[in-house]
Amino acid sequence: MKRLAPTILLLLAGCTLGPDFLRPAPPPVEGYTPEPLATATIAAGVHGGEAQHFASGDDVPGDWWKLFQSEPLNKLMQQSLAANPDLQAAEAALRQAQENVLAGKGALYPSVDADASGKREKFSGAATGRSTPSSIFNLYNASVNVSYGLDLFGGVTRQLESLEAQAEQQRFQVEAAYLTLTANVVTAAVTEASVRAQIAATQDIIAAEARQLEVLQRQFGLGGIARSDVFAEQASLAQT
Repeated sequence: MKRLAPTILLLLAGCTLGPDFLRPAPPPVEGYTPEPLATATIAAGVHGGEAQHFASGDDVPGDWWKLFQSEPLNKLMQQSLAANPDLQAAEAALRQAQENVLAGKGALYPSVDADASGKREKFSGAATGRSTPSSIFNLYNASVNVSYGLDLFGGVTRQLESLEAQAEQQRFQVEAAYLTLTANVVTAAVTEASVRAQIAATQDIIAAEARQLEVLQRQFGLGGIARSDVFAEQASLAQT
């Protein structure tokens, strides 16, 4: 003996209809300054002083620091991207927001709950006062519950739009953290390289002034110059 008892439930749900989102128009500007910028810089007669040209509207690659063609900078950036806690936190928040969107989309689909059971029973004729022989049979029972929330007034749709907007906002947060980190690392690396070059140049100046002081001291010992010339060079060396 088999028995099938399906049960179908329809749940109606609704919410107040909200306004449709309209993307705002971009500002009517073409640059970051009131007046148009020059298309190129002025060249200087030094090493690396060639004129630089502005490529307006060109797409900048995500790994823009590789344009410097510096392998130490590339390795430093790789370490920074892998170990920065702010960037990792932003990426984790983005994954959470994306999972919330997927969970919210579940409200657009029906919910199905199925249950099945089976048991073995024995029918005895003595229970009805008859002398019929006992019989053994199997009894199966199955049920299916289906519920679906009809979004009559757009409440679920508006909630899903909100979740998608939050995920998009978090995606821009990740990009902002990425750009901030990479810009800070490159700025720090360039600043350190500049300071190292200044230190090297200063050390060269110190060595040159020390040699000049030795020459002046020999000249003073031979009576060729006054002591004031030696003192002036000593003061210049100490200042350097």
